[in-house]
Amino acid sequence: MGKPHIISQKRIREAWAASHTKTKRAVAADLGVDQRTLRNWARDMGLGCLPDGPRPSYDADLLRAAWLAGVSGYQIAAFFGLDQSTISHAATNRLGLEKRKAGTKPKMTMAQFLEARLSARMAETARAERAEWWNAEMVDGHRNRDRRAA
Repeated sequence: MGKPHIISQKRIREAWAASHTKTKRAVAADLGVDQRTLRNWARDMGLGCLPDGPRPSYDADLLRAAWLAGVSGYQIAAFFGLDQSTISHAATNRLGLEKRKAGTKPKMTMAQFLEARLSARMAETARAERAEWWNAEMVDGHRNRDRRAA
């Protein structure tokens, strides 16, 4: 068994209070103890919880769209810089999407998905600009006709 650590409650509270940007692992390393030891001390002292690490970051709307489009979980994970299991968990448990069966073949790559999404946005912008141009032309055409009649 390892040598017992004698750390004052004051030092633990100070480390905990200064740890708003640190993980439990970093605070435990600063104190020279195991994470579980720190967690137990904090619980006994009523200090609350520290995060285990940074929460994975992803755009839920983009993840949902890519998942539904049939992009491989591995490619989505690579795009967000996360592990495939994190993406699978996020899609099925957090976003409520249907789990994929083992061996499911991807319908498109992430690059194809992003290209299609950009293409759709560009087409929508072009439609809106055409509609504005058409409406402006109609207004100008009516004004010119009214002037000729007078």
